[in-house]
Amino acid sequence: MEILANTISATAIATIYLIYGYYQNYLAHRRRILRERVAYMLWVAANEIE
Repeated sequence: MEILANTISATAIATIYLIYGYYQNYLAHRRRILRERVAYMLWVAANEIE
């Protein structure tokens, strides 16, 4: 019975770690898209000044 409890605990911890990693990757992707959009907006605004 103790082996089953250890296996469930290890699986739960691994699952939480994976979910956290995917979430951090998702946030990084959103920040990258936002930076690209802001850079494009500034590039377009700078080109309209000329």
